[in-house]
Amino acid sequence: MVVAAVVAGILLAGSGSHGTESVAIATKSSLTPVSGYTYVGFQAGKDASAQINGQVKGATTGEVAELYAQPFPYKNAPTQAGAVILHPVGKTAKYAFQVTPSLATRYKVELFQSSTARTPLVSSAVSTVYVGYYSTSGNGQTCSRPVCHETFPVQIFVPASALSTEISKHWYAYLGLSLSTGKEPASPKWQQLGTGDADVTAAHRISATEFGLTVTFSFRVGDDAYSWNWSACSQGTEAEDGIGLPGHHACGDQRVLASDPYLS
Repeated sequence: MVVAAVVAGILLAGSGSHGTESVAIATKSSLTPVSGYTYVGFQAGKDASAQINGQVKGATTGEVAELYAQPFPYKNAPTQAGAVILHPVGKTAKYAFQVTPSLATRYKVELFQSSTARTPLVSSAVSTVYVGYYSTSGNGQTCSRPVCHETFPVQIFVPASALSTEISKHWYAYLGLSLSTGKEPASPKWQQLGTGDADVTAAHRISATEFGLTVTFSFRVGDDAYSWNWSACSQGTEAEDGIGLPGHHACGDQRVLASDPYLS
């Protein structure tokens, strides 16, 4: 997906370095990066926050590193989201800011000579933290024989501004099933789209930031030992509503890895 807008790029353009000073910036969260993208889950507890960190080379004691944030749709000017007075060791000072964005947000750090200075000495590059929807689902039940029937109510949490877009999306349901005439087989590595008569009901609004749907499966196990897993997903639309990661990430493919940490 196309992420950048020309105006937004101008708003957050970093100046790189000034004299002997430079500001490096990085992002991380508790979720494993996907295709190099850092992301968090909306209202997902510890997984809802990210850290903006880095170091200032050529720093002087008393200088101030200020964090600026520009949330999706990147039309408004960046606003200050934190500040820290630097205490370098030698000529290098480290900084870190904790952030909890609700929508994809671009961040940069500017270095000021003091807390009262208004003209930055130098700016970092721009780094983006993306946001995925957070969902919960009910637990499955022990399969009946010869046909297993499973029903999962799913709740999805998104910012109010993204609800109308997210609730209208098509959802994809995947099932992985392994059968064995002997001992219980290993958990399936792959899940197939639509397998097990997979069905997803129409989504319904629960609140301004939550909607729900139900996923059902029906598959034959007979008298065999079995192991199964499932997932459901909708495709990300970061460029449209600020939820999800840029590009395609397996959701909608004919099969997906059961271990994939991010489907969208």
